[in-house]
Amino acid sequence: MPDGAVASGTVVEAVENERLVVTWGWTGAPFEMPPGSTTVTIDLSPTPEGTRIRLSHSGLPADLNEHHRGGWEMCLDQLASELLDAP
Repeated sequence: MPDGAVASGTVVEAVENERLVVTWGWTGAPFEMPPGSTTVTIDLSPTPEGTRIRLSHSGLPADLNEHHRGGWEMCLDQLASELLDAP
């Protein structure tokens, strides 16, 4: 992360062009959320315009929901920007 924090996890499931499931946590600061303590699921589905990405992050402590929601929204916005600029 830009502030030097390190997120860590393990791939739990990978289905090509459909789904990725990973564990997620932080190795130290900024949060008390050890690696493997939460799960991120990314589902991909075709649409007439391209691909829909659905990301869910489960197991988060309630007080960290909004913080992580903002981080994931920023990451997805950056991904969309990169893909729209790609040839």
